[in-house]
Amino acid sequence: MKKIITILLGFLVIASISSCSKLLEVKPDNLVGVDEGLKTAADLQAYLNGAYDVFRNTHVMGGTAFCASDVLAQETDAASTGFEWGQIKTLNMNLFNPIGRDIWKNSYLTIQRVNVVIDYLDKDKITVSADQKKVWKAEAQFIRAVCYFHLLQFFSLPYDPSASNTQPGVPLRTEAVLTNEFAATQVPRSSAEEVYQFILTELQAAEANLPVTPALPGHVSMDGATAFLAKVYLQMGNMAKAFQYADKVVSTGRYSLDNYWLAKFASASLDSTTHEVIFGLASSATSDNSGSGYIDSYRTNKLDPPGFGPSSNLATILKTINTDIRATQLVNKAGQNNTSGLYSTKYNYEYMVAPVICYNEILLIRAEAGLATTQGTPDADLNAIQIRAGVPQTAATADNILLERRKELALEGKYFFDLKRLQSSNIHGGVGWNSPKLIFQIPDLEQNGNPNIVLN
Repeated sequence: MKKIITILLGFLVIASISSCSKLLEVKPDNLVGVDEGLKTAADLQAYLNGAYDVFRNTHVMGGTAFCASDVLAQETDAASTGFEWGQIKTLNMNLFNPIGRDIWKNSYLTIQRVNVVIDYLDKDKITVSADQKKVWKAEAQFIRAVCYFHLLQFFSLPYDPSASNTQPGVPLRTEAVLTNEFAATQVPRSSAEEVYQFILTELQAAEANLPVTPALPGHVSMDGATAFLAKVYLQMGNMAKAFQYADKVVSTGRYSLDNYWLAKFASASLDSTTHEVIFGLASSATSDNSGSGYIDSYRTNKLDPPGFGPSSNLATILKTINTDIRATQLVNKAGQNNTSGLYSTKYNYEYMVAPVICYNEILLIRAEAGLATTQGTPDADLNAIQIRAGVPQTAATADNILLERRKELALEGKYFFDLKRLQSSNIHGGVGWNSPKLIFQIPDLEQNGNPNIVLN
């Protein structure tokens, strides 16, 4: 994906705003350029491409946020004792935590961009073909839904399928910011239930209108929306729906497990083929790296020492079966003061696709949801993962599926959210699944411009 400089230059300035920012930093400061810069279909396409660029920011889909969730789950050890990581390691995140601030800022910046695209399409401000209008709006709705799901995971107490979920979610900003006056509008937090229902509605609309083949390389297709619906329903504990959408993806026959278990990460940098990525944000060079957050956190063949490595507990689990190929990522490397440390080679690439949803995760969702609802072939789904990993095949029990899920998706930031949805009482040394200690504070950049917002 290449940025179209002539259209986006004014907008991209926002991404570099300083740490003393206020609410307007999650929306354009100079809004005149929106009306002046978007005149043709090509302009709007460029603006949508720009939304994809922010979407792959390290604190949205690019990896750093997911590294933070692994620190919260104690799946990875952070060498840094600096302000942001020190707070996360001790569950004392405040409103100034840089990780939380950047997750919030860049997620809402992405949302703002797609809001503009949807506004221009809905109000026919630019002449585009009917097919373009349908697909571009669907792409924008998908991106917006994923960003809201991302925000909920880090800033709202987890979803409880047995409750009404009236706990505060996040502000639902769905209108395009085209004037400075509107940018100052204070938006309250919607309930978690309201935000989840909005996400589902957006994803269902996206699924209905996206093409089977992506409109452009690196853009989302229909299967991406279907697969992400399975992921959202799993997090909500709706196993019937999770199975329905996961089964729909598998039944297309368009995806399979790669022979090489890391092919989906290596495909960009090593120019190899992957059949496992259902939707990922593309990369073409080190200067165009969608997975920089993963690489910058974990890479062992250039970082000395890497900032993060698997916890001893995770390493033990990965090494339990000596034929497990997922354990081959573990290496000892001299760390701080030449002290040996255990690290992972999973992200040892110059640049990589940032995976948003992949086939191995969908197989595990279908196995878990199928077991819970007595549908499908949970044993076969689980065994497919185990066969590639080189471990003995087992029956699809809840424990066996979750163990394989933990190993297969290790250091991808997912285990923390699994612990929450499974209502674990032992997260981060004994903290309960719905503890406010496990979510970030609403950051200062929001509080400064929206002083009446409900805080965590």
